[in-house]
Amino acid sequence: MSSKRPASNNNDDDSIIDVTGLFLRLKEAMRKEITDIWTAAPTPPRTSTVHQFYDYEPPSLGKLYKDKLALTPKQISWLNRFPLPANTFLDIEAGRAATVRLYLAVLPLLEQQLKAKGSTLAQTVKTLDSRTKSLRYYASTAWYYTPKTGADAYLAIFRLCENAARIKLGHKRKVGGLFTGALAELEPVFQEVLGRRVLELLPPLLALVPAPDHATELLLNRQNTSRWKTELEQLLHQLAAKTPALLKALTTLAARNAQNPSLDLLLWETTKRLAATHREAALGYYLRYLHTTQALFRVGKPLPKNLHKQLFPLPEQAERFQVIANELAFYKKLDEALAKVPTVYEVKRRKIELDKTAIHAARDQHAGTVELLNEYLQDTPTPPAKPAKPAKTTAPAKTIKTSQSAKKPSKSPATPTAGSFASGLGLSAPQQALLQLFAAHQLTLSQAKAEAFAKSHGTLRHQLIDGLNDTCYELLDDVLVEETGDGYTIYEPYFQKITG
Repeated sequence: MSSKRPASNNNDDDSIIDVTGLFLRLKEAMRKEITDIWTAAPTPPRTSTVHQFYDYEPPSLGKLYKDKLALTPKQISWLNRFPLPANTFLDIEAGRAATVRLYLAVLPLLEQQLKAKGSTLAQTVKTLDSRTKSLRYYASTAWYYTPKTGADAYLAIFRLCENAARIKLGHKRKVGGLFTGALAELEPVFQEVLGRRVLELLPPLLALVPAPDHATELLLNRQNTSRWKTELEQLLHQLAAKTPALLKALTTLAARNAQNPSLDLLLWETTKRLAATHREAALGYYLRYLHTTQALFRVGKPLPKNLHKQLFPLPEQAERFQVIANELAFYKKLDEALAKVPTVYEVKRRKIELDKTAIHAARDQHAGTVELLNEYLQDTPTPPAKPAKPAKTTAPAKTIKTSQSAKKPSKSPATPTAGSFASGLGLSAPQQALLQLFAAHQLTLSQAKAEAFAKSHGTLRHQLIDGLNDTCYELLDDVLVEETGDGYTIYEPYFQKITG
């Protein structure tokens, strides 16, 4: 047996692949590509069509307000000490302008105070600036541009003025730290040499800030969703006794919050605050509340029980309002719904209609009985007439005349006294006095007289009349005092009933 192994043929086994030639070819291609890269000629730089700006300076407040406020070169220099600040408050033109006015007004006063102490604003700022540079150097804080001398100190003064402007315009959120990052430890030093002086000078200067216009109010209320709460309390306190002025001011307040995401909360709170004294106005604001919540895809709150009782003394009033609210939810026409609110409290008299057909039928039904009774009466013997007693002929006539005149209703009801009212009513002294006033004026009073009477007794006209109606409703089953176009009147039979 031979020890030599037989030669094998690679082509006979498909599982073996020869990659030697392929590897060599790839290696050669990579070497050639690297050689071409190193030996290739340099590519010329691409030319740009964008214009090159040199000596670029960031936008500054001095440029913005140079012409608007007719600034002096000194004022422009003060505003250009730091880059243009940006935040939600300063993005509003009124907020930025108010801050600039305060900043330019406080710096001259600050200069005077420092000169009286043997120093100047420039010297004080320079001292702080040297400390700032050392802090920035050790913290390796990178700036996009080289800050001007005193930039941090002037910007801190500007921030204090901004906080004062925010308070003046009702913007509750204030600026945080005056210095950030590595410069935070500089704030106590700044407050000691400059900050406390600025805070003392600012309050009298707030008169320089003009009141915001309607467009500014919309922006401020959109940023501060609860800004309306303070103004609502002020209006209710200052105009409580002036109904037309109060309702007008509340309408303006709601219009200023048209873009406020929390407008529904304002309308809900107004509804609650007006329910006791201005029921129609309260219902109007509740309809606005329902309309707003529907537009914001929110679920409106139903009236709580105590509020429901204040707004709807009678069940039918609640039913009428529910119809209006349902129509608003379906048709979404707020103006039409508001126009129907006065109908909720309209006094509707019960009309008694006689059924003539039933009367004729009853008369025909009992006609035979009436004829039979007439026959019985005719068969009954007539008793002998008694001799008439002698008497004066004029006396019976006087008696008859007196009795007839007694049956006629009095054109002007007698003024009731304090004890002449129906027992169990429990009328208060102002309510009794009001009824006496009605009696003295033929049961009719103008709105002016009713208003003057209510003020003299330290109450509101609607509150006094509604309380009287509520007190007498159980006895009359109806409203005693009705509101006419220009005053109030009392139905005389109802008046006689409560004074009987």
